[in-house]
Amino acid sequence: MSNLYLNSGIAGLDELLHGGFLPNSNILIKGFPGTGKTTLGIEFVYQGITRYNEPGIIITFEQFPHQLYRDAANYGWELQELEKQGLLRVVCTSPEVLLDRTSNLLDDLVREIGAQRLVLDSLTQLGMVTGDQGDQRRLIYGICSGFKRMGLTTMLLQEANSAPEQMSFTEFLVDTVIHLHFIESQGSRKRYIEITKSRGQDFDTGKFAFKFDTNGIRMLRIAHPQVLPHYFSRFNWQQKLSSGVPGLDEILPGGFLPGSTVLVEGDSGTGKSILGMQYLLQGFYEGDKGLILTTEYDADLLHRYISTFSSPDLAKALLRKDIEVFDNFFSYVNVEEVMVKLVEKAEAGSIKRVVIDSVNSFAELAESNLVLKGHLRNFFRSLNLMGCTTLVILGEDAEALRSQLQGIIRPLVQGQIKLSSTLEKGKRKWLVEITKMKGGEFAPGIHRAEIGNHGLQVFRRLGRK
Repeated sequence: MSNLYLNSGIAGLDELLHGGFLPNSNILIKGFPGTGKTTLGIEFVYQGITRYNEPGIIITFEQFPHQLYRDAANYGWELQELEKQGLLRVVCTSPEVLLDRTSNLLDDLVREIGAQRLVLDSLTQLGMVTGDQGDQRRLIYGICSGFKRMGLTTMLLQEANSAPEQMSFTEFLVDTVIHLHFIESQGSRKRYIEITKSRGQDFDTGKFAFKFDTNGIRMLRIAHPQVLPHYFSRFNWQQKLSSGVPGLDEILPGGFLPGSTVLVEGDSGTGKSILGMQYLLQGFYEGDKGLILTTEYDADLLHRYISTFSSPDLAKALLRKDIEVFDNFFSYVNVEEVMVKLVEKAEAGSIKRVVIDSVNSFAELAESNLVLKGHLRNFFRSLNLMGCTTLVILGEDAEALRSQLQGIIRPLVQGQIKLSSTLEKGKRKWLVEITKMKGGEFAPGIHRAEIGNHGLQVFRRLGRK
């Protein structure tokens, strides 16, 4: 931990705060019921004790200790054991008792265990001691000042309400304000976190998805690309990657630029998925690990699909997991979570070649095109800086939706391949056009292609060099 910051210990939160909370600060956690305020507060104290040796106190006006013990146990947090060790105190009391200056309740608890962190659940109940806003403000200011004098870093939980003017002053009295949101999207409710204020430090603005997993709260956010520079030494960035498609490298500038993203688009039956599989198979031949996200097939159907190819090596690569398959896309409700999982898989498996088949499905989970563009930008950059060369397949869709996706994706990629087909005298002809490709000159124009048992093959247009 940096001397400047106090780490929350909550996965991904310190990155949003560019290091963590400032020690001895008051942090307001505001949200509607069910957004995760209490869980966030408990984890803040638990992680402080178990990871940073910082004893803590949980004060609740609304729940009995056994309820907190039960809820915490769902995440493997054994609060009672920490109490036995003298590292934690869980106190169920009333606002009146806490505010009673003759009781010295809080001072005694802090001295008893050397507490450094505290969670107060909730500020809403505390404010009900008086109905006068002036008195409420003085009361909250006084207790926040008291926490600071005791050297505590404190999370204050507060219910959001439909009348923003009620206790709105609390955001002015604290150092950091964090809002927890429920947002309805695509028929499901998603949780988001938003930092709107943090005195004396920079932080990331905007709403970021988070989830509850078996270990607690986790931010669903890809790390900033600038934190990944060590990957530059991992691969040979000067050597082009062969597409694996006969004839295609001849019209490309020798292959794909390492660490680039290439958009492959076309109607159904034009060979997009075949191109993707040939690209991964070529990686298998060259010793490059591959990863495919498939939203069209599960792993079993994918195996059946590739059995139609004459090369048995593709099935061998999948069986040996030299090509990994991510086929449970629709088990997630957040597009950010899918992207985080893919980046983690790519990092853990030293993946060099990635195929997204198809990117259309990302739009089904995103709240808006603007949000999707931001997520895709971070996703592509992270894969690029890890040394992954990624083919992004844009499939057939309603014309309006496909045009929107093209407008989102095209500015984010370093290459574009357009596949099409036409009927001439009753015979199907396939066509390939390179419209953009970083890394050197490419052969412009429309080139002929064929699809057979061996996959896609490209024939360079005569007169084009």
